[in-house]
Amino acid sequence: MLNILKYKDNMENQTIQSAQNALRNAPSGVYVQGFREPVKTFYSTSSTGVADVLEQAANEGYQSLFIPELALARSQSSELWKTWFVTPSIRATGRTKQGTPVVVYAHVPNFYSYPKNIRDAIKGNKLVNGAGSIPQETFDSLESKNGNGRVFVVDYNVLKSSSSGVIAVDDALTHPQTIPFLGGEEIAKVYLAKHKEVYGNKIGVWHRDDLNTQPVGRVLYAGGGDGDGLCGNNYLDNYGRVLAVAPEAQSVEKNLEERL
Repeated sequence: MLNILKYKDNMENQTIQSAQNALRNAPSGVYVQGFREPVKTFYSTSSTGVADVLEQAANEGYQSLFIPELALARSQSSELWKTWFVTPSIRATGRTKQGTPVVVYAHVPNFYSYPKNIRDAIKGNKLVNGAGSIPQETFDSLESKNGNGRVFVVDYNVLKSSSSGVIAVDDALTHPQTIPFLGGEEIAKVYLAKHKEVYGNKIGVWHRDDLNTQPVGRVLYAGGGDGDGLCGNNYLDNYGRVLAVAPEAQSVEKNLEERL
């Protein structure tokens, strides 16, 4: 059984508590108690796999989970740790309007949460080390949402000077990628505790130096092993597997926002 977590802001920190909605495994997916439709996995092994699964989910009326929602679900279910998942969350690297280099972690609809933009980048040979270019004005708009609880901006130089690889789980919370990647400190604490329970005391925290003349982005992966972990370095032309929820189940994002 799996409890979806919810949280609310208490002015000083976020508290996480389990909700009463339970998930159970079923042949056609994981059903949410009290709702008609299941949470379902979509998978593709093509070079446009990420775009394929995002599109497949949308075509069937499902919303692919962003990293915070996937993290909260995983924190209560060992079953969801048996494989990796990609999400529409993005890691975008570029410069602000003031010229400051930053890395943006966003768990909202973005340039590469739209399958067409991923396919265009792949088929147009526009990838740079697996990352896709983003229009400057689109990057600026995303960066301006910093602080809304779903978008996090990290100093590029701080992230660049940090390790990219396998580290101790106990050290992961202070890594500059972890909290923005997972969508907040309290979510990160719960997720890391579950990771340690499932995989042991090591976790991969992966990122790449993507600063270029134009902003670029990568979607975020949650790995399926202790060495995978928090993957901010995966290519857009990669296999895809998403966990997606039907609108009738009400997205966790909506539930979270209503409690902020």
